[in-house]
Amino acid sequence: MSVTLDQVIAALRDVLDPELGMSIVDLGLVYEVAIDAGRVGITMTLTAQGCPLHGAMVEWVRQATARIPGVEQVMVNLVFAPRWTPDRIGQGALLVPGTHGTGGNSGGCLSQTHRADAGEAPWNPNHA
Repeated sequence: MSVTLDQVIAALRDVLDPELGMSIVDLGLVYEVAIDAGRVGITMTLTAQGCPLHGAMVEWVRQATARIPGVEQVMVNLVFAPRWTPDRIGQGALLVPGTHGTGGNSGGCLSQTHRADAGEAPWNPNHA
């Protein structure tokens, strides 16, 4: 069974920021989702770099994604550039493929990549 971007986004909508009570998708914390068969890479940020829940948030993202049928491996890449700002709230982050950066693969990167910010390098399982 193929894993789709819609499935990953739906799973990530169930991951809430405990302080703000909003999903990490609605907050604009998800910068990129890369899918290659059963491997899913997620590049995300937090509302603050010193967030004491950073380990828990990463694990919640990993667990939510791993529950999707067909997912065999999940890698979460936590970044702080670009820095999150409240302006990202409600933008849906990367939800419109083709309008936010690239939509293909290159140099061994995953075959289905959707990016919110073209300034970040895509997840590459060869460098995991």
